[in-house]
Amino acid sequence: MEQISSAITFTLIFLAATESLILLRAKRNSIEVNESLTSLFIGGTKTIFYGALAAIAAPQILEVVTLIKSFNSPWPFRIFELNQTWIYWICLFLLCDFTHYWEHRLKHKSNWFWANHLVHHSARFYNLSVALRLGWTGVLTGGVIFYFALVLFGFRPVDVAFIVLVQKVYQFFTHIDWCPRLGILESFLVTPTHHRVHHACNSEYLDKNFGGVFIIFDRIFGTFAVETTPLRIGLVEPLRSNNPFFVLVSGWMRLIARLNMCRDWREAAYCLFASPNQFAGTKRFLMAERGKAEP
Repeated sequence: MEQISSAITFTLIFLAATESLILLRAKRNSIEVNESLTSLFIGGTKTIFYGALAAIAAPQILEVVTLIKSFNSPWPFRIFELNQTWIYWICLFLLCDFTHYWEHRLKHKSNWFWANHLVHHSARFYNLSVALRLGWTGVLTGGVIFYFALVLFGFRPVDVAFIVLVQKVYQFFTHIDWCPRLGILESFLVTPTHHRVHHACNSEYLDKNFGGVFIIFDRIFGTFAVETTPLRIGLVEPLRSNNPFFVLVSGWMRLIARLNMCRDWREAAYCLFASPNQFAGTKRFLMAERGKAEP
């Protein structure tokens, strides 16, 4: 699965680079050279970085796999025994997307998860290269733990990984800026139109359209928004740098600055898991963002 994922990622990098060249030749306003190069660099090096980690950890991974195989079932800690029928695959697909919705929403509602996810939203221009602009510390923040519930329920781990991979490929193509509205598909699928709104930093569009494949969960849980005014893509407070290493650590730098301004461990714990837009001592945290000391 790791080899397949890497092959798909490099294919998507090629497609993003091709689109970037086409947009540059067409002089579209949805691309900026240095920003796209940064996004492509982050996407490519992340694949290499994770591949290297997988190679280093291969012996330990093999031991875990051998241990699991020693049980009577490939995944012994499950609640139900599920057969791989067509209902199984439909339910898994829907549940993976449902899980993605809440995982994605939490990334915007918790400083801990936002520190890594900020990388993706730091782009000021909307194109396919943005889909590759993903932080390297997703494993550290623990977002993948959301999908453990599906394995515990009874879905095979490899099946969950496969469906997540398929959905990630779909999400890649929602980062197309030149795609027109898709008619009736807009009512139940996440389209480039919907996801472009998600990347906007206008106040009316913040924390909207979290869906990965289906937009129905946003409609159900009240986070759906339609583009009605011109979009400003990016962060409310832009990074003002295309240095890829600065982009990768900027979210953590902001979080550490906020934590350093906390008066005690309770405030620090609240800051760590509170929304990026809501934390105790707002004035002090804003001054921390600007590199100022509390008067």
